[in-house]
Amino acid sequence: MILKNLFKFILFSIAFLILYQDALRHMYNKWLTPEGSHGPLIILVSLYLIWLNRKKIKNLPASPGLLPGSILVGIGCFMLLSGKISSTMLIEQMSMIPMLLGTIWLFRGFELFKVFLLPVGYLIFLMGFIEVLLGRFSIHLQAVSAWIGYHMLDLIGYPVLLKFTIIELPHITLEVVRECNGISHIVSLMAFAVVLAYFSQKILVKKVIIILAAIVLGLLANGVRIALIGVYSNYFPGSNVHGPQGTLVVSSVFFIGLFMLVIFNYFLKKASFSKEPVVSSLRQTTWACSVNNFLSGEVGNKKKTAGKSFSPTILALSIFAVLVGLIYLYHPAPVHLKTSLKSFPAYIGGFTGKDLIHIDNRLRPFSAEEELLRAYEDAHGNRIELYIGYFPIQSRNKKIIDYRRAWMHEHAVDIPVINRKDTLRINKTRLRSRDNPADVYFWYFMNGKTVTDQFTGKFITLWDGLLKRKTNGAVIVIKTTSPDNEIMPLITDLVPMINKHLLNT
Repeated sequence: MILKNLFKFILFSIAFLILYQDALRHMYNKWLTPEGSHGPLIILVSLYLIWLNRKKIKNLPASPGLLPGSILVGIGCFMLLSGKISSTMLIEQMSMIPMLLGTIWLFRGFELFKVFLLPVGYLIFLMGFIEVLLGRFSIHLQAVSAWIGYHMLDLIGYPVLLKFTIIELPHITLEVVRECNGISHIVSLMAFAVVLAYFSQKILVKKVIIILAAIVLGLLANGVRIALIGVYSNYFPGSNVHGPQGTLVVSSVFFIGLFMLVIFNYFLKKASFSKEPVVSSLRQTTWACSVNNFLSGEVGNKKKTAGKSFSPTILALSIFAVLVGLIYLYHPAPVHLKTSLKSFPAYIGGFTGKDLIHIDNRLRPFSAEEELLRAYEDAHGNRIELYIGYFPIQSRNKKIIDYRRAWMHEHAVDIPVINRKDTLRINKTRLRSRDNPADVYFWYFMNGKTVTDQFTGKFITLWDGLLKRKTNGAVIVIKTTSPDNEIMPLITDLVPMINKHLLNT
């Protein structure tokens, strides 16, 4: 029995490494960065939670849940395939959780699944999902942190003015930028809060409160940090605003928040909560048995046969074979433009175009398969720089929606472009630069549609990749320092012209 279980474990480990080699490599590389350095600690905590339940795991009998287990594994397989087709590493990594839990449920049953739910679910702090989720609200988190810092400085008597994310003091102006939103350390604080709640709180409501408090206290800690920077820069003008030895960098958010969280947990533990009403033990037992029978895959009181005991292995191998086949055989096909981007009109509404060799690296962090770099200028000196990057097929390193352009979405506003036929919407943001600040207009063109939201764009890529076997699309960026009223007529003409040219595939 031990040898058979060991063989199954080795077989599953090999299959897991084959399927997730890219995701595991990406995860390891992230551990080498300051933002992901907490990764090994998450793994150790997860293993420790498993070790605490080692006796229970050893004594639980195997009760394979074929149907629910295979459904959960199937969900993990679909997520993995979707992540590979859409070139979205986050989805690939997230698929590990249902894949692991589904495999446990499939081979050993619902009881062991419940034991592993927390340790495996805890791995979500490795994936970056929570960072992405909170990142959607980054500008609001920055504003809240600035608001807290402003009120603390005002409370201690400093003359201070708040303008959204900018704090103006007599001696310095502080801006809470995206890098100072403290999200990575708030997530680390949440990871600690899960463990703290697990060991110190017995009531579910209190556990949830502790985890939610980690977010609130993380924001509060970031506000305290910003206020301390304001105070420090007043007493030590000209020195590093982040304090001696960088003690006031964003990482201090974690330690300040950790201190506050431990104190909050202590007082919450002493607080009394009313007990929930007790359900009839007979009804509760009957319901629990019915659910467990279904979740474990048992219907009635059937005896297991030798053939049935191998069915989880056969089922798992079948799912693995199908998934490997889809991953390595089902590839989107490239869709090339029939008309080159170089043939795009060079004269539009009084503006004359001239090809460029270079454009700002923040707008073009990497090259596309087909590109147009062109400047359009009129007789009055009004000028725009146009970049079109077309991808016949997207890959991991070259894709339309990429983290290297994520900054463009941070402060972007959705604006209408009204032409004769219809109204299109594009994004407008600001390129922050001391030497040459500029307005930036941008959008994506996918599946014949103008797309402004990056998550909508990812969904379209996934949908077209799965159903139509194509992931082609383009990113269009316009940079200008000219006034809006001077260049908007040109942009109004450009948007439908570019879209029509890209439709020619």
